Amino acid sequence: MYIGAPVVNLIKNRIYPTYQLYARMANRKLTPEGGLRFGVVVVLSRLRARLGAAAPEELAFPGPDRYAEVSLEALPSLHINAGFVIDMISLPEKNLWSLQITEPDLGSNPGRADQPRQPVPGRIIETNVGFHVLGNDLEVGVQTVISDPETSAWADVYRPAFVKRLYDSPLFGLIHVIPITSAAYMLNTKEQLRAMVGLLHNQEHQLPCIVFTPARKVTYEDVNRHRLSPEQLANAASKGKLEKNFVATNFSDKRFGGPRMADVLSVPLAKRKEETVALAMTAPVRTEYFLPFDAEKLAASLAGYGRVYQAHENMLPSLREYAPDLDYGDILIFEPGCYGGKITVVPMGEPDGTYQTLRQRMMNYCRGKAVDFGEIYFLTGARDMFMEHTSALREASREQGKQWEVERSIIEKRWQGVLEEKINEMERLQKELGKLQQALGAKEQVIGDNRREYEAALAKVENRLAEREAYIAYLEERQNRPRGKKDIPGWIKQKFAGRLQLHTRAIQALDSANVNPDRLELLYDALESLATDYWDYRFGGITEEEMNRRMGLKYKRGFVVTQVGDTTIEFKDEQYILPYLAAGVKKPVNRRMDYHLKVGNKTEHLIRIYFFHDEERKLIVVGYLPDHLDCVKC
Repeated sequence: MYIGAPVVNLIKNRIYPTYQLYARMANRKLTPEGGLRFGVVVVLSRLRARLGAAAPEELAFPGPDRYAEVSLEALPSLHINAGFVIDMISLPEKNLWSLQITEPDLGSNPGRADQPRQPVPGRIIETNVGFHVLGNDLEVGVQTVISDPETSAWADVYRPAFVKRLYDSPLFGLIHVIPITSAAYMLNTKEQLRAMVGLLHNQEHQLPCIVFTPARKVTYEDVNRHRLSPEQLANAASKGKLEKNFVATNFSDKRFGGPRMADVLSVPLAKRKEETVALAMTAPVRTEYFLPFDAEKLAASLAGYGRVYQAHENMLPSLREYAPDLDYGDILIFEPGCYGGKITVVPMGEPDGTYQTLRQRMMNYCRGKAVDFGEIYFLTGARDMFMEHTSALREASREQGKQWEVERSIIEKRWQGVLEEKINEMERLQKELGKLQQALGAKEQVIGDNRREYEAALAKVENRLAEREAYIAYLEERQNRPRGKKDIPGWIKQKFAGRLQLHTRAIQALDSANVNPDRLELLYDALESLATDYWDYRFGGITEEEMNRRMGLKYKRGFVVTQVGDTTIEFKDEQYILPYLAAGVKKPVNRRMDYHLKVGNKTEHLIRIYFFHDEERKLIVVGYLPDHLDCVKC
């Protein structure tokens, strides 16, 4: 009986951000461009330390103390693939720099079996860093993204080391609405409390706040001790002569050694007449306030995760306006308003209130949340809807690069062996030059032919490598193209001038069209393909096969261009004929939109682009998009 091979299960991966911080440079005396140089040098110095001897020459920059010697034009764009992947993009003309490090999880101390945090199989860690000068501000963005099997535990949140270097530096500093500091804030007045609450209501503020209230220790001592009858007890209570804290011999109370006065007075009158109560009158003689935890130590470790406050004991009544059940020693956690503004009270002494639990709770707060990164541009984009697609493109590019590298190596080795063999043969024949001159000439001709074949094969491989690099550049550029419907006319004018033009009627149709995000992405691809692949086919001389190959490589699909039937145009001429100002003509003439690009059938994924060719200008003129025009079925 045949038994098939065992099934290897596919496990779904989940992708989620862990550490996230959006801030601005705090130092106003340093220009944003100077801050960009300093910030990049700080990040690169940490990267060089991690790479060690494997650090490439392109990263050989001076330390942060000599940042002024670095020019923005010298900051590199590079790609390193060595088990980990480092992608760095520098655009000095736009005052923008971004870094992405993608690496497998190797634990907290790779290579050691006793490392504190063991690696998680299948987990990939992606660290994104971005700097962007916007007007008089330098924006800073840091995001760590985890991809791991959905069966594994959630990854802990760790702040990259260079973040502390940035907020601690007097030359740089970080502001997240207010400065990020490693010291605890004080809550001694109502004004300070209102300032903290106002900060949390600011929609740009995305960090949680933790407030420690002081614990209270009250010491009591006996004032006197005597016995009262039930009638005397009731009379003393009604005149306010009894303290709230006292001892009764016929009751028990764990806190004071006896019940509260209300408990004693609740005893039925019949029972009171049968007994007398022995009381130990008590009075508070000393009240001490203290913090259960070292708030300053916690503030130093949580800088960049959240903010830590210490409340004075006189602030408890004001804090109870936000948490009525708050008691001395309890801990308040305020979530920012942009995430709902929830307020949580952690009672002192409960497991959730331990130092390490509080620290982990604050550190993990930003995990999985959607953080607004302003105008920061990460290399692959940080939005969840694009993460899986970007990861697939990166993996495909990496595998294709490996394949081309293997092919080039095989070709080089094969032809190098042939060349060495012929050179050895030539040296042997040179010793018999007088006798074998004619034969040697023939051999030299063979060698020349082989060398030309080798050079032709090498040129072919190099062309394929250049094509790969161009494809990678296209993928990176695609991440930065606009994402809005209103951006399409400007994007076409800037990127495809002289190849593709939107007619006024097309712009009007686009403005009124209902385009969902998936359909919008497809529309961008279709217009781009029309201006590049189809234009090169129509006016540039490439073959239809080459056009389709390009489309398949870039978009993983083709776009069909066909003619519009004459019957349809004649029957619906008000839709298919539009005025156009051709070259050398003073007034517009009517042109027929006799071609259209089509993709998709369902409304939510359907794209139709109607156009005609201006042969003199070698221009494609789009007259209507992205929906169907009426047609005549034959």
